[in-house]
This record gives sequence, C-alpha cells and structure tokens, in this order.
Amino acid sequence: MVIVEQDRPFCGVGAEVCYRIQKNIFDELDAPIGRVSQEDVPMPYNERLEKAVLPNADKLVAAVRKVCYA
Repeated sequence: MVIVEQDRPFCGVGAEVCYRIQKNIFDELDAPIGRVSQEDVPMPYNERLEKAVLPNADKLVAAVRKVCYA
C-alpha cells in the first residue's frame, strides 16, 4: 500500500489513514506502508523549487517499487 497526498507528512489525512490501516489490518500487509507527500519544508514561491517539494510521478514510482521489493 502506498498513500499519496499533497500535504505535509505529519498530522495530515495521509498520516491518519496510515495509522488506521496499521492499527486495524497490520497482519494483512505484506510490506510497510509507503507514503509520498510534500517535503516537510515551507512551500517555496519559485516554480522549480515548488515542483521539487511536491509529490510527483517519480517519487510515486520509487515508493511503489520499494513496497513491492522491486
């Protein structure tokens, strides 16, 4: 399972979803839950820096490969 959200990694909706999944169906998981979220830094105004901070396809693919042990 990989959770993706455009929010900070702590105290967000994704963190709560991750917590509830681990609490209720931990034994059903084959791997730890992967998370892709905004970097834990203030949002920059520069467009190139903003793209580096936000979740993107490359970060998602890397998280899925890690969870699938590929």
